[in-house]
Amino acid sequence: MDDFLRRIMAAQSADERHWIVTENLLNSLRPDLAQLAYAATIPHWFDAGILAALRPALAEQAEKLYADLQRLPFVEPFARRGHNVHELTRRLMLAHLWQSNREEFVALSRRAAEYFNHVMSAPVQPLLELIPVWQKDELSDDEIRARIQAWQTEHAAETTPPEPHMQIEFIYHLLIADADAGANAVRDQGLAWHDEFDYTYASLNALARAVREHADAGRVDGRAKGWGNFFEALIAQYTYESHKAIELFNSVLTANYPDNQLNANCIQRLGDVHVRLSELPQARARYEEALPLYRSIGDKLGEANCIQRLGNVHVALSELPQARARYEEALPLYRSIGERVGEANCIQALGNVHGALSELPQARARYEEALPLYRSIGERVGEANCIKALGNVHVALSELPQARARYEEALPIFRSIGDKLGEAKCIKALGNVHVQEKDFETAFKLYEEAITIARTISPSDEASALNTLANAYDEQKEHVKAIEMYTRAIDIFPNQPMWYRNRANQYLKLKDVENAARDIEAAAHLQPDNAYLFLRRGELAILRSNYDAAIQQFEATLERYPRMNGAHFGIGMAHLRSGRVADARAAYERGLAVSDARKDLDDAIEELEELQREQSSLAGVDEMLTRLRTWQPEKQ
Repeated sequence: MDDFLRRIMAAQSADERHWIVTENLLNSLRPDLAQLAYAATIPHWFDAGILAALRPALAEQAEKLYADLQRLPFVEPFARRGHNVHELTRRLMLAHLWQSNREEFVALSRRAAEYFNHVMSAPVQPLLELIPVWQKDELSDDEIRARIQAWQTEHAAETTPPEPHMQIEFIYHLLIADADAGANAVRDQGLAWHDEFDYTYASLNALARAVREHADAGRVDGRAKGWGNFFEALIAQYTYESHKAIELFNSVLTANYPDNQLNANCIQRLGDVHVRLSELPQARARYEEALPLYRSIGDKLGEANCIQRLGNVHVALSELPQARARYEEALPLYRSIGERVGEANCIQALGNVHGALSELPQARARYEEALPLYRSIGERVGEANCIKALGNVHVALSELPQARARYEEALPIFRSIGDKLGEAKCIKALGNVHVQEKDFETAFKLYEEAITIARTISPSDEASALNTLANAYDEQKEHVKAIEMYTRAIDIFPNQPMWYRNRANQYLKLKDVENAARDIEAAAHLQPDNAYLFLRRGELAILRSNYDAAIQQFEATLERYPRMNGAHFGIGMAHLRSGRVADARAAYERGLAVSDARKDLDDAIEELEELQREQSSLAGVDEMLTRLRTWQPEKQ
């Protein structure tokens, strides 16, 4: 007792004191119960059957010893699964066993892995035996994935999948029993759960925590730790914790694990985070870095995903022909491996390119091609996004009732799957319909609702919602109020060049040349080659009466976005102010040729009306005004 008290008094931490008390209690137990107490710490929960598997020599006494264990102060009930050792005591006992008798720790973990493998339902057991055989045959990841899918399809009627908690417990013990097999199991199971259409990521998160438990205790390192960190980073990315995701992805890459798939996945996902942060050059660089890695290991899915993401960067940079080429490159890759989600996403992305180019019949056709694909595989995110995209086509065609119906069809899907971002965007889209109908009161209520939701997601999404509200103020000609909203968006998320371009547009409408020029340059610093940047520069040049310079800027816009009617109308305005009526007439006709709806002419008509008030005798103004006011779009 004196020795015990001296050790307690000399302890340097609460953990050390707790261990001294626990060790004293364990030493007071009879040997068979002490042995079983240590064994009971290996799994996260135990019952008599698990204890018998862990200590085969004590199997006949397992029921009685299990009852004796339940009377120990550090053993507590575990809901519906038996009992567990209290978390703090378990952590200290495991640390002691790992340090003092690692062979025993590994042996107990091996028996635990065998036990949980045995009790899991049939689908996993044969596959755990087949997958290493296929790997020894040097089959590619795509071929192994195809064989797994074929086996599961063949045996689906006779088996049911094991519960996730059983799979995680099996993998948890396998990590100690066989580090390489455990790392592969973390990878394969994590990728499978990552592909589930579930916004909770509960199973994936539990798997990552199981790996983290071993890693933090120094029991697991190498590829297993790398894959665990990768899945933690993915969850951080999906929950909009961008900086945490970057830190975790980089920790994997810095460790330089000998696993090209892991490294390629981390590089690609870093690109995704850069996209979310509007850091497009960095995103492009990451995708271009990951692409040859995927090709070197024959991972066609990773290759196709990388190509598709490069297409998304081109879209964000308004490089639409390049985007189309990337999507058309990725699409046959997805089809060749039967990856229907990727196929549907690529088709929808091609629809988005058609929509951005005002090729509305082609956009509608692509969305209608992708929608049944999403529905056939139960991919509700894609389904909802596709329906919303069809609503956008209706808006572009001024078919507002049909657009509203599509958005109202998509909104409950977003809500049912917990997709807050999709929900906020859908509400904003409904607000846009009300703006088109001049029902600003309802529109503003919807925008405020969208802002409230977006605020719970991320700063960039809140800023995006504020940008939409600012656009509505622009529709009402409340340019000062619009500037206020764009400024709030910039304060929240300053890395988005669109906010600066949009605020510059308001300054241009107020004839505030100095502030417009400042915002245009801020946007150029963030994104120097955007089509709308050149459009704003052209409008600024007109304000400064530099008409030839304006035409050059508008032509630069059209090089990047040939169907931007505003650039054609800008060229027409520059020619009109320079007295070149025939050139102006040709430019306005080119603008009309790429316009889809009467609302697309509103700004051009307003500018001509202002010019008419300023210079009523200027040749050609009345003619252009009459032409734009009487123009009717062709039926799509």
